[in-house]
Amino acid sequence: MRKNNLFKRSKIGILGFTALISSTLLLNEVSAATLSNEQLYEVRIISGSHEGDLVNGALSKARFNQPSHFIKLNNGDIIVSDTNNHVLRQISNGEVSVFAGRPLLAEEQNYYAGALSDGVKSSARFNKPGGLATDEAGNIYVADTANHAIRKVTPEGLVTTLAGNGLLGDLDGKSSTAQFNAPSDVAVDTKGNVYVADTLNHTIRKITPSGEVSTLTGKSTRLVEYVPGHVDTAGDFLDGNISDALFNEPIALTLDDKGNLYVTDRGNQRIRYINFESNQVSTIVGSGVLAKDSLYVEGGYTDGNVATAQLNSPENIAILDDSTLLITDRMNHSIRAYKNGIVTTLTGSAEQYGSEDGLLKYATYNEPVDIIVQADKSILVLEAGYSEIRKIALYSTHMKDTFTANTQVVVNNQLIDSKVEIQDGVSLFPLRVLGEALQLNVDYDSVKKQVNVHGDEQQFIFTIGSSKAQKLDAQLNSEFLLAKPAQLINNQVYIPLRFVAEKFGYDVAWDEQLKNIVIRDYIFE
Repeated sequence: MRKNNLFKRSKIGILGFTALISSTLLLNEVSAATLSNEQLYEVRIISGSHEGDLVNGALSKARFNQPSHFIKLNNGDIIVSDTNNHVLRQISNGEVSVFAGRPLLAEEQNYYAGALSDGVKSSARFNKPGGLATDEAGNIYVADTANHAIRKVTPEGLVTTLAGNGLLGDLDGKSSTAQFNAPSDVAVDTKGNVYVADTLNHTIRKITPSGEVSTLTGKSTRLVEYVPGHVDTAGDFLDGNISDALFNEPIALTLDDKGNLYVTDRGNQRIRYINFESNQVSTIVGSGVLAKDSLYVEGGYTDGNVATAQLNSPENIAILDDSTLLITDRMNHSIRAYKNGIVTTLTGSAEQYGSEDGLLKYATYNEPVDIIVQADKSILVLEAGYSEIRKIALYSTHMKDTFTANTQVVVNNQLIDSKVEIQDGVSLFPLRVLGEALQLNVDYDSVKKQVNVHGDEQQFIFTIGSSKAQKLDAQLNSEFLLAKPAQLINNQVYIPLRFVAEKFGYDVAWDEQLKNIVIRDYIFE
């Protein structure tokens, strides 16, 4: 007998799982639908593993090492900054290969090391590559973080250094002499300007098509004694005019269709917005105060309006639609959503981290760092903690069965071939067929006209013609009222489907478009 994998995998039992559900619902009590048919989405790992490595080949077998960013090209391919492998990887037609870069293997320590060299992409070298962007000509720009440089990969496969010289610093001017300090991300506008999140200089920089580098925002002068006797510079916070605005380790940039910039201001636990037309910087999401001698605003985990919502080391954002932003909230191990002035949790929880696949509200993550929204509204999530790529998509994308216009039952992505009876809006289904699909034992007593259904932890008795179901407990039996009585139809015992599925620990959802009743484990094996 197979135990419901919800309890098997999480090893927390029914009581523990009830507490988990209560906790998750509490964290998400401020709710606003972010995705259409949100309850039908689910999360699955499509690539990577807990152990970082450099393995090419089939997507499901490929391995990465703390990837930090990815982008989708116009042809559908995905380029991944495989940061600790010091290369760019390419995902194309389900296969993973090295797109650019050649890591140096430090054999004595058995790890890859980075370097800085230009040339053809197969021999060029990077050092902890980070954020990626493309322009209209098909060039790919790379924030080469540990090289303190911005690199460029042409469609012909040539890697050059666009700006920076490999030396840590803070210097504007010609791109060949300009200096950066651990730049983490880049964005390219339609005019060819490249914007840089110069993370440890706490500024936003700009590289023009002619190769001039300038600093757009203010420079922090805040000093922090974060270790007794040791004073260092740190980021700061200030909204207002762009040239005066202050940031604290800006980590990611996203251009909107107006040519303005969303900035993930990690050290301030905020998402900021640079409006070039109004010359203003404002806070979109996040709150908190920089305490004296603190490098960063203290992170938190609170949903609600933007004045009180809290983030914890946000990394990247994706624009879902005109009113919705998705945020990879790294140290909260979750994907947060901003819509109409409200912040909610789309999936994941700060309460626990992991790599459990499952329904949107119950899947777990380990340091999500980047996110891509695809044309079909499926979502790809890149995780640094377990070096994995996850996919958030409708359940139907994983099914091979052909649906009809009639109401059908789907159990854990398998179409169950039996007829659904609808009576006054209540869905009835053959109990034995459903029990087998849910891997329950079903025994029929023809004399008593009763059906006994039991799993590993629960047992119910249904009586033909009765609207009551009896639960057999070790010490106390209890009764439940059914929406419709158990009944014989074509020599099969039909029972309200939702009651049985939910009592044995499954989620039940209705797919209005495909006319499917969808039954799934909360967490997948």
